[in-house]
Amino acid sequence: MFGKAGRWIADISGMLLLLLAISGIVIWAQRARARRRHR
Repeated sequence: MFGKAGRWIADISGMLLLLLAISGIVIWAQRARARRRHR
């Protein structure tokens, strides 16, 4: 039971980290694009 719960938590935390990384890259790319556009 504990092993299953541990794996479930690890999967969720991994997915959350992946989403955070993707969103961060997207926001950074948008900011860089906006900077280029202004100049």
